[in-house]
Amino acid sequence: MGTSQRQSIAPAALAILERAAAEGDSTAFSRVDEMKPCPVAERNVYSWVGGR
Repeated sequence: MGTSQRQSIAPAALAILERAAAEGDSTAFSRVDEMKPCPVAERNVYSWVGGR
């Protein structure tokens, strides 16, 4: 889990996230922290339809 931001305001959810981190289990938050940015979107070279 990213330490720079709080992932939830729910105490029970925070406890689960802390336990997962302590046990070395991944969560959706930890996996997204590890993802690299999309190179296409990072350069703003994407479009929705027809090259707009």
